Amino acid sequence: MPLSESQFEMNGFRFGRGTDVEVSVFEEGAVSSTTNDTTNPISDGINFGYDFHQGRILTFEMWSNKHSASEGSQTVSELARAWTDPHLRQTARKVSELRVRAWGSPERIVYGRPRNYSAPNNAQIRDGIIQCVAEFYTVDGNYYDSEARNVYLSLISEGGTGGIAWPVEWPLTWSGTYERQDATHVASPMGAYPVITFKGPVSNPALEYVGTGIRIRWTGTLAYDESVTIDTRPWVRTVKKQDGSNHVGKLTGARMAELQLPQGSSTFRYSGDDQTGQSTCQISYRNTHKLY
Repeated sequence: MPLSESQFEMNGFRFGRGTDVEVSVFEEGAVSSTTNDTTNPISDGINFGYDFHQGRILTFEMWSNKHSASEGSQTVSELARAWTDPHLRQTARKVSELRVRAWGSPERIVYGRPRNYSAPNNAQIRDGIIQCVAEFYTVDGNYYDSEARNVYLSLISEGGTGGIAWPVEWPLTWSGTYERQDATHVASPMGAYPVITFKGPVSNPALEYVGTGIRIRWTGTLAYDESVTIDTRPWVRTVKKQDGSNHVGKLTGARMAELQLPQGSSTFRYSGDDQTGQSTCQISYRNTHKLY
């Protein structure tokens, strides 16, 4: 269900305007940076090095708007469970999605971890009003579209009568036996990191960014009910089959960092050995934004 203006949602818990937990303050912290600047040893000034942007801290000041102490305590307890999920805290690299809809803006997603939750005592607790403060640490300084964009490619079997997966984005170009080519357009200046999924039946599926020299190949065979997903997002960077097993050692070609989609049009070519024409390649990505 889409968010209304000034609403938020994390781990299935929705809060903000018109919910049981209102937000009085939503504060967006500055993006932190890692630098290797050095001072100039022979004159005034500083020598700038590389700047690497990290994440930011989103701070929420909230309060329950129930009508009794028991109702307010129950509502805040539900928020606390969502904010302090032990499975999330004890799983390395795992992140949560926080959905944000600020005033006058579309719905966006940030990725990160909820931290530093506190619900101080309040003189109004008997009236069901319980104030709390919580922080969300983002994995980077970006906001992402709430809806992913997808490109679907299927292979042409011998004779040119292969399958096709809908919907597709046009224009469409057929490019020979066991290949399929298509294009998409990335609107955001920061580009986008794709999640690429090969679905069987296919052997040695490969994806090429046409005209760039960038190509990846997964060496192996996928049955009709198997798939392998290459998640290039910087906070993930995994290659896993549908059962969760790790297959990064079977990936050859470009590094995952090189698979970032640039702003503008990109054309993809999917290839592999598939006699049925039923295998597919799905390229999924979200446009990236610096502001919500």
